[in-house]
Amino acid sequence: MGIALAVARCTHAQYWTNGQAASYVIGQPGFGSNTAALTSTGLSVPYSMTVDPATGKVFVADRNNNRVLRYPSTAVMTNGAAAEAVLGQTNFTSNTTGTTATTLYEPTSVAIDASGNLWVVDADNSRVLRYANAATISSGAAASGVLGQSNFVSGTTTAASAATLYYPNDVFCKGTTVWVSDQLNNRILRYNNAASKANGGSADGVLGQPNFTSSASGLTATKIYWPLQIYVDEYDNLWELDGLNNRVLMFPDASTAANGEAATKVLGQTSMTTSVSGESASLIGAAWGVYGDGAGNIYVSDVGYNNRIMVFVNAASLPSGGAATYVLGQPNFTSDGPGDGASQLDGPQKLFANASLLAVADVTNNRMSIFTPLIPLPLLLTSFTGRLQNNGQVVLQWQVSGEGGPAGGGVMELQYSTTDITGFTDVLNTQPVDPAVSRYSYVQVSPAPGANYYRLRLVAPDGSATYSQIVTINVSSGAAGVGLSIYPNPAQSTVVVALPQPGAAMIEVYNSADGLMQRLSTASTVNTLSVDGWAAGLYTVRVVQGGHAMIGSFIKINK
Repeated sequence: MGIALAVARCTHAQYWTNGQAASYVIGQPGFGSNTAALTSTGLSVPYSMTVDPATGKVFVADRNNNRVLRYPSTAVMTNGAAAEAVLGQTNFTSNTTGTTATTLYEPTSVAIDASGNLWVVDADNSRVLRYANAATISSGAAASGVLGQSNFVSGTTTAASAATLYYPNDVFCKGTTVWVSDQLNNRILRYNNAASKANGGSADGVLGQPNFTSSASGLTATKIYWPLQIYVDEYDNLWELDGLNNRVLMFPDASTAANGEAATKVLGQTSMTTSVSGESASLIGAAWGVYGDGAGNIYVSDVGYNNRIMVFVNAASLPSGGAATYVLGQPNFTSDGPGDGASQLDGPQKLFANASLLAVADVTNNRMSIFTPLIPLPLLLTSFTGRLQNNGQVVLQWQVSGEGGPAGGGVMELQYSTTDITGFTDVLNTQPVDPAVSRYSYVQVSPAPGANYYRLRLVAPDGSATYSQIVTINVSSGAAGVGLSIYPNPAQSTVVVALPQPGAAMIEVYNSADGLMQRLSTASTVNTLSVDGWAAGLYTVRVVQGGHAMIGSFIKINK
């Protein structure tokens, strides 16, 4: 028998780690502070953030200050960075509300479209405003367009229709399409070519309701209850935070879905008709925000007593009710409680993510907490060797660098052939890459007489594969020791030495310095030796039976 083994450990980056600390904050001078402020550096209950992919400019919806702040760039952001411009107010120290083209009343969401338009959910005015050329306009600039109301001075709520909104909560842009979560109408509206619509223009599609005039809530695959944040991934799946149903729904074909199309996946619940809360990797205390990144991760803010962000890796491939892989804001999935430290959150709500950051609206702390993902190293094979031991066994060893993706994700396949170098039809061993392991080995106990060919295949998380050079080992038909088995290999507390035949034998175990560790006189075929308390490392087993000596080896590990 043979088992692949790691004999050296090292530290490689993972995409996220549980309890990972935030890198910096916006709205506070540093971690440990949570005071609300009305300045160019302060915030009061920030609700949402977005980054303009064209310019790197950062926009934050500062809800209780009734404004949107614009910051120079993510590249120069540090703790307590100052905004460069403000929308909804004439300056950084004013805080008024209104229903005009230049005022806001509790903005709750911001998003940038492909043309550089900034879309702002002006929640208490039941409208969504559009600011053209958002990266360069001056403080106090007027909005260029409005959805949900027929003009800039109307903020009324009327019966549900394709042109109205009732306390909208969130906006998301992809290309020229804009989606809006219409919270109190229990629906999600889709606006095609949104920037080209006249003020008060009608939506082109609706989810959560069968048509534009119904607004009843529900707990099914087609009905929702207080939709909050929304996100559309690169595969055109729309992820909706279904607030009072305490779940996240996935609707496919977001850009073309028919009105009332059903969701096909749910996170936070085991079915489309359950609504429970909890504190685990698959249950949510009180869901509030959802966003994703290009790697397929879906982030969910669990605002209730859990005060955490749940990271669902490859979320679209998970079954309904699938578990999160990582948690931020808490050290594990069973701890809770608020705080204002770098690894703590207090009331996390809406989220934003791209390739370089995850932004969390840490509302009770009056800050945006910015987390930086740990970039995975590429998966590279740095060596692959083999040798024939005196006992007739073949030892293959290889070394890799990197882990091939978030939390590993790479797979190693040891291939074998006795015919020629093109006929690798046998697989001796397959195992995932461990991000904390650099060296591996495999012992083939009974290689075939003659030429033995070995090749290593490395498969990256995206399915691409690379191959090692071919190692050739020639085994003579009279190789000594064939049939001696030593397992498990690696060993922790015990190791079994199985002899090839019954009869009296002497078993001796030596450490790497040739020190005798144990001697056993036996007549048993199968012998279990205690190695508990031994140092980790390589040990040689010498067996003398019937006048013949056999040599084997195993590696001791301590965990």
